[in-house]
Amino acid sequence: MREDANHHLLGQEVIHPATERTGTVGTVFIRTSKATGKPVGRTAHMRPMDGSGRDWNS
Repeated sequence: MREDANHHLLGQEVIHPATERTGTVGTVFIRTSKATGKPVGRTAHMRPMDGSGRDWNS
């Protein structure tokens, strides 16, 4: 896993489509295959805009 420090949504306010929660993208991690070294997925860590103080992953 590595961080995507140049992801175009970092710091942007977004809406999580599954939960409709609004948050700011804080970090994006890229998951890679150990066998091939190729990307197999991404995980975004979101900071809430609703004042709840609980970050979540998308």
